[in-house]
Amino acid sequence: MKHIAKKIFLPLLLVSASFIFYSIHYFIFRDMHHIFLYLVGDIAFIPIEVLLVTLIIHKILNEREKQKMLEKMNMLLGVFFSEAGKELLNIFINSDIHIQIFKTTFSIDPAMNDKDFKKIIFSLKQTRWNADVSKLDIIALAEFLLSKRDFFMKLLENPFLLEHNIFTDLMQSLFHLEDEFTQRMNARNMTDEDVAHIQIDIDRAYNYLLIVWVRYMKYLKNNHPYLFAFATKTNPLAK
Repeated sequence: MKHIAKKIFLPLLLVSASFIFYSIHYFIFRDMHHIFLYLVGDIAFIPIEVLLVTLIIHKILNEREKQKMLEKMNMLLGVFFSEAGKELLNIFINSDIHIQIFKTTFSIDPAMNDKDFKKIIFSLKQTRWNADVSKLDIIALAEFLLSKRDFFMKLLENPFLLEHNIFTDLMQSLFHLEDEFTQRMNARNMTDEDVAHIQIDIDRAYNYLLIVWVRYMKYLKNNHPYLFAFATKTNPLAK
C-alpha cells in the first residue's frame, strides 16, 4: 500500500501545483481566455514532446549507453585474450591438422570491412574446427586451465560480459573442460573413452574461442585501428 501511495502522491502533487499556479494567474489577471488558450496549446504540444523524448532523445541516450557497454565489454575481452585467450588459441591451432586450409579461408587483414568479418563469423559457425587431441599436451592444457580458473571466475562476475552470449558459452565450455580434467585427476591415464569425451569438449571450446576472437578483431578494426594493426601482427590465424 505504501508503494502504491508513493506512486499516486507525485502525480497528485504535480496536478495540484499546476492548479494552484493557474488559480494565482486567474486571480491576478482575471483572464480565463488567456489561461485556456495556453492550456490547450500546451496540451497540443504534449504528443510532440512525447515523440521527442521517447523516440529521439531516449534513442540517443540508449545508443550512448550501448556504446559505453560495448567499450567496457571489449576492454574485458582484451584482458581475456592477453591473459589466456591467445595462449589457448595457439594451443588449439597448433593441434589442428587442417589449420593451413582454414588460415587461407579465415585470414584477417587490415583491408577487411564489416561485410568480410560477417562472412568469416558466419563461416566459423558453419564449420567444425577440430583440435587433434593426440597433438595436444593434455597435461599442460589441464594445468593452464586450472591456473586461470580464478581469473575466469572474476571475468564471469562482471555484468558487462553477461551480455556477450558467445563469450558466456565459451566460459562455460572452458569450465566444463577444466572440470573434466579435474575429475579424471590424472590425464596421463585417460582411457580412449575419456579422450573421445575430452575431444568433444575441446572442439566446443575451440569453436567458441575462434568466433569470440574474430568478433573482437572486428571491434578493434572499427574502434581502435592502431590496436587492430598490432593484433594482426600477432594474429593466431595469420597465414
